[in-house]
Amino acid sequence: MADQADFERMKDLLKEKILQRLPEPGLFETAIPGLGFFRRDTLVEKEKCFFSPVIAVVLQGRKRSIIGNEEYHYGEDDCFITGMDLPAVTSVIKASAKSPLISFGIKLDRYLIAELLAEMGNNSGAVKDNPRTAVSVARVEQSVLDAFIRLINLLETPEQIPILSPLIMREIHYRLLIGPQGGILHTVSALGTPRNRIAEAITWLRENYYYTFPC
Repeated sequence: MADQADFERMKDLLKEKILQRLPEPGLFETAIPGLGFFRRDTLVEKEKCFFSPVIAVVLQGRKRSIIGNEEYHYGEDDCFITGMDLPAVTSVIKASAKSPLISFGIKLDRYLIAELLAEMGNNSGAVKDNPRTAVSVARVEQSVLDAFIRLINLLETPEQIPILSPLIMREIHYRLLIGPQGGILHTVSALGTPRNRIAEAITWLRENYYYTFPC
């Protein structure tokens, strides 16, 4: 019960910090490269978007994303990960002015993941073997939430961001790798694998051609 109480306190603290910086609906890019906050106060039906490799944690509310032929539902306490650039159609299915959808996340760095896998060496076997898809939804782990709190706290001391944020970003990537969703990052980010080559090709197309899917 103590762990659950700590988890709830972490969530409450994150909600407070994010709402202080996001008093109105929208997407807020922070001073920490790759870290963003998201808020919606109303339901939204079928917005087209293009997911970059990302981890998004939902603190409140609920979303639905359709990627290819698969449909993903994720809400409070869920961690949504995509390991590739993917077109999607998303909907906000639970949100209101009194209880807005609140989420935060970071863009994932496939090269950092590959570097971590190389450093882990034989220990990379601890990374869970994963599925056939590059998308995953699971309950966010407390250790990941704790690292995010420390990352977001850096916004209050901007002079520390250049030194400390890369270290915490590295920790988050590592914790994701050894967690239940690590298999997706392993298969997509390991250099030379078929999925990695597909991911690289999609990223190149996204960066060099115009898409109707907004980021």
